[in-house]
Amino acid sequence: MPENEINEETIIIRETFDLLTYTANIDGKDFFIKEAKSENGVAMNKREFYNQLFLKTMADGKDVGFEFLTPTLAGKRLIYPDITKYSTWLAKDFSPQTKMVPLKEYLQEMIKFMRFCLSMEFEQIPIELKKDTQKRVKNILDKFEKDAKYLLEHGLLEISDIKTLEEKVRSGLHLRNQAFQHHDIVPWHMARKHSDNRLILIDAGWSGWSLKYYDIAYYIFGFLKGEKNHLSKKISLGAWIIEGHWSWATNSIMVFLLGWLPLIVGGEIFSQTLLSYNLPLLTSRLLTLNMLGLIGSA
Repeated sequence: MPENEINEETIIIRETFDLLTYTANIDGKDFFIKEAKSENGVAMNKREFYNQLFLKTMADGKDVGFEFLTPTLAGKRLIYPDITKYSTWLAKDFSPQTKMVPLKEYLQEMIKFMRFCLSMEFEQIPIELKKDTQKRVKNILDKFEKDAKYLLEHGLLEISDIKTLEEKVRSGLHLRNQAFQHHDIVPWHMARKHSDNRLILIDAGWSGWSLKYYDIAYYIFGFLKGEKNHLSKKISLGAWIIEGHWSWATNSIMVFLLGWLPLIVGGEIFSQTLLSYNLPLLTSRLLTLNMLGLIGSA
């Protein structure tokens, strides 16, 4: 099927700004195809292709909890064999219905796979993935510089605060001496085979860590396993991860409670008190601290 041609045997299952995902029958065989629509889509397909080949090679002949398919990268297309007819989806993010089964249904496989990932050495990661990581790190730092410039120009933060945040951002990036693990944690395209009940991980480009809290345990287990980092560093980074999740979950609630709830609940009587008079100043300072926490944990 020529590139950009969609025929009557093609079924579109998902479309985003970057990727068009569909199934197609080519020469009598069914395929699952991700076609890039933008430069970012091309980069995403390449990243997933090299990730999948890396995991396929590393897991060959081992029981790591999951099996991996071998995709083909043809121009803007990332092509997988369509496994729908002989497997059942456990996790997917495409039509007709997004699906994510409870963790307990693949817990043992996930534990095996986590141990497998944690056993990988930095030197084993392919050069293509290392280059991609360096590019993504540069993009993160460029974005941080733009955000920092905006905050400084509008007087929201001082230069000393920016330097502190920059140190945290840089320390959080996966530089060579901090490569505790390479991948995210929640598999997004996962299916169970009908024949032997084994799990297939179709998409190694997994969903963001924001979907679940699994990465807390994943990262901290990675810290404990690593021998080249001091205990104090493991504790500080572990506390930073936990605090980041806590801030993310609670800061928006605190903004609402501190900003409006006292006035709504207190009514006219509260508005005549000394606390009500000083509330804007107190709230402003507390919300500034909250904002710093949100930025620092982003």
